[in-house]
Amino acid sequence: MYHLIENGALRWPTIAQHGFEISRESQDLISKLLAKDKNQRLGKVNDIADVMAHPWFSSIDVDQLFKKQIKAPIIPTLKALDDTSNFDEKFQ
Repeated sequence: MYHLIENGALRWPTIAQHGFEISRESQDLISKLLAKDKNQRLGKVNDIADVMAHPWFSSIDVDQLFKKQIKAPIIPTLKALDDTSNFDEKFQ
């Protein structure tokens, strides 16, 4: 597995095979965060400023985010502290 992480190409889910797909903007962000050459990774030069400047974050008010003033779009309900019903069954 380490060999694949170090040398393998990123593969993205497809609607045909997985029932969903990852947007091009998301693929770009993830690819830049996972660049194999650490000197090419997003955030290497200006740290979090580079990451937050990526177009994927353009709709997020960064100041509100850092002040924890943005309400989460999904707040799961829990039946108990160890409730895992919000996870896919294969991960429970």
